Amino acid sequence: MKQLLLVAHGSRSSVSNDEIIELTATLRGKGDFFFDRIDCAFLEFAEPGVAESIDQAVSQGVQEILLLPYFLAAGVHVSRDLPAIAAAKRSEHAGVKIGISAHFGASSGIGNLLLTLAAAAS
Repeated sequence: MKQLLLVAHGSRSSVSNDEIIELTATLRGKGDFFFDRIDCAFLEFAEPGVAESIDQAVSQGVQEILLLPYFLAAGVHVSRDLPAIAAAKRSEHAGVKIGISAHFGASSGIGNLLLTLAAAAS
């Protein structure tokens, strides 16, 4: 079984966290051809946490997890915290593949997306 885990920062604002949950639900409708499960997790201020989400997925039979950082820039969470969590969980769950994709802001399509948003607002 293969899982996509959308990883966001997390917020003290439930409205912000709800946006990530809603985005995850949208992705489920579009990505089920490649992933058996699509879930979200947060690094701070909200639940579920990344480590707990990985543990839960493994306990439910997931053998491959791809972490997708929903971050615009490669700050400390993307460059240090998330890789550290993934490394610890790889050690804990031998035989489970845990990978990390490029963060959202590194996408080659981000420039076009920003221009599309700007054009729609003008």
